[in-house]
Amino acid sequence: MGGSPPPAGGRARVAVFMNLPAGMPPTLLRRELEGRPRARDLLAGRELVVHTCGAGWVPGTGEGAEGVYRVFRWLDTAGAGIREWSLECGPRLVEASRVRRWRDAGISRISLTAPDPEAVARIRDAGMACVSVEIPMRDRSTTSLAELLSVLPEAGATEVVLRGEELPDGSDEVVDLHHWRVAREHLDLLGFRPLEPWRFQLPEHRCEYARFIRLRRPLVGLGPGAISFRNPMRRWNVPNEADWAGRLRSGMPVDTRTEHQRPGERRVERLWGALSGSEGLRVPASLRSGEALRKTGLPLGTLQARGRRLLPTWAGWEALDELVVALLRCADSMDVAGTRGARGGRLRGPT
Repeated sequence: MGGSPPPAGGRARVAVFMNLPAGMPPTLLRRELEGRPRARDLLAGRELVVHTCGAGWVPGTGEGAEGVYRVFRWLDTAGAGIREWSLECGPRLVEASRVRRWRDAGISRISLTAPDPEAVARIRDAGMACVSVEIPMRDRSTTSLAELLSVLPEAGATEVVLRGEELPDGSDEVVDLHHWRVAREHLDLLGFRPLEPWRFQLPEHRCEYARFIRLRRPLVGLGPGAISFRNPMRRWNVPNEADWAGRLRSGMPVDTRTEHQRPGERRVERLWGALSGSEGLRVPASLRSGEALRKTGLPLGTLQARGRRLLPTWAGWEALDELVVALLRCADSMDVAGTRGARGGRLRGPT
C-alpha cells in the first residue's frame, strides 16, 4: 500500500481527530483520552497528525486559542510531537488577531468550510502558510466555478476540496463529472496536483491527515461523534453532545458503536483507498504488464504502471467502482459489491 515511511528513529505516525462543541472546555477531550488506555498507548512515542473542528475552539473572546495551546501541550507530551495541526472553521470566524493566536498556539493549517477569498487572504496575511478551502459544487455554474478557482489561489489557498451533494442515504457526496473536469483542468494550470480525485494541493503544502484516513492509518477520535480506527476495529463516539459530556463525567464509555471488519471488507477498503489516491497500489509485476491490465476487462487508459505501482488515470478515477471490482477479480476472482466511485456521470467524493 502507499504512504510515507515511519519517521526516522521513531514509530509510524497516528492521526487524531477532535470535535469540541461550543461551550465545552478542552479539558473534556483530555478526560476522554485519559479514560482510554489503549488510545494513550497508541499515541505514545508517535508523531501526531491532528485535525480539529467544532465551535468550542473559536469563541469570540479568544479562549479558543488558549484552549488550543493547552491541548497542544498535553497532546505534544502524549506523543512524540505534533507534525501537522489543522483547524476547521467557517470564514466568518477568521480574524487576523484570532488566526495569529491560533498560529502561536500550534495550529499549522486552516480548513475553511466555504469559499471566501477575503477570508483566505486574511489567513495568509496573518502568517498561516497552509489554507484549505471547500467548494460546494451543487447548483454552481461552470463559469462561476472557473472564476472562483482563479481567485482562491491568488488569495493564498494551498488546497481545494470539491464538495458535492449528499446521497439520499447520507453516506457519500457526489460531484458532477463535467464540473469536476472543469475544476481539475483549471487547478492543473495553476500548479495544483491531486491527492485524491476531489482534493487538489500545491506540492509544497501537502496535507497528511486526509491521506491517513483514506489509507486506514490508526486514528484516535475524541469528542461527540468522533470515529476511532485501529485495524480491524472502527469505533464511533455517541453523537449527542450532552450525552457525550454526561457519559464522560459519570465514567461511562463514550463509544457506543463498533465495527469489526472482515478480511474481505478490509481488502476492499484498502484497495479503494489506494486507488483513490495519488500513491496508487503496489502490486506484483505480473499485474503491471499490459497483458494483465487488458485481462481486467477495463477500457484502455484507465490504469498506468509507475515503478512498482498501478495508478489510475483521470479516466480511471471516473470509473473507480469498476477498477476496484475488476482488480479484485483479477487477483482471486472475488466478487465484491458496495465499493465506491463514479456512477452515472457523478464522482463520489470525500466521506
